[in-house]
Amino acid sequence: MVGGVGVEYLFRKTFTDYIDGVSGTYYDKAKLLQYKGPTAVALADPSLGIIPNATSPNGDGSGAQRGDRKDKDSYFTLQVKIGYVLKSKKHRHTTKAKF
Repeated sequence: MVGGVGVEYLFRKTFTDYIDGVSGTYYDKAKLLQYKGPTAVALADPSLGIIPNATSPNGDGSGAQRGDRKDKDSYFTLQVKIGYVLKSKKHRHTTKAKF
């Protein structure tokens, strides 16, 4: 039986604050509606409005802090690898390359 197990963890710090699309302040919804339409307004603040003033502390939300430009984005990945090599009866004796 030949096999192996591996774990890999990567943490990456970016030089931008726009990986998640959130930084700075909310746009003025009236101007956004005028210039870009209702889809842009819905995407700029996708909250359902169930919690009053949750994402719109200034009433319409314009000018409210949405993210911190000084705090850049980061992300991590975690991989767990398991490997197993199956040997067939036909190829029990393999020749090794000689260098």
